[in-house]
Amino acid sequence: MTAAMLNKLYQIDQMMNMLWLKIFIFIWLWIMTCYCKKTQVKIAHSSVNNFHGHLDFKHIDENLLNQRHRTDVNASIGLKPRNFIGPEILRELLDECCIYEDSKYYYRVCMFRNITQHEKSKYYYHSFHAILGIWKQWYVSSENFDFLHYINGDECMAGFQRQVVLKFECQLAGESKDLLWISNVTEIHQCIYLIKMKSQLFCGNLIINIFYEPIF
Repeated sequence: MTAAMLNKLYQIDQMMNMLWLKIFIFIWLWIMTCYCKKTQVKIAHSSVNNFHGHLDFKHIDENLLNQRHRTDVNASIGLKPRNFIGPEILRELLDECCIYEDSKYYYRVCMFRNITQHEKSKYYYHSFHAILGIWKQWYVSSENFDFLHYINGDECMAGFQRQVVLKFECQLAGESKDLLWISNVTEIHQCIYLIKMKSQLFCGNLIINIFYEPIF
């Protein structure tokens, strides 16, 4: 066999190796794409939490909003959350709700909608309930979506309305089986709350398509 033939066979072999490599990469990307789509659907449906034991939070929150509409002439504007804007990967979380509890209160956070607070009591349906905020805008720093800002909550002092800053944090491996959950709620100033929410969605470069849009 001549050197030319050997060289030709070598070239064919290299081409076949490259072909198999391309096929492998294509299959891997297809599998990862399917996995990501399934993961997003799982996120959207694993975090729904309208009930806690016998308490129907969805019904209670609807009553709170309806009560504000009846007593506040400006409520029709202030209680309407802004239409969704943000990375498309987060759109599937629209309307998803999570519940957090400490020693005194339950907190219900509905993504891109509203946040409410409920006092723990054996006379629960006659205890304290409040709207902490309605979603208004993003706080964006550099190339990251860091916070959601909820405003126009119920009045708490001298005409000041409650508000919430919802901070996104990366969920570390083994922290929780839930893919969207609240890790901490703090009243950082009177009537102003900081709520930390964790998810795998908030890690690294998973939040993409960064943009800026004026809030008005």
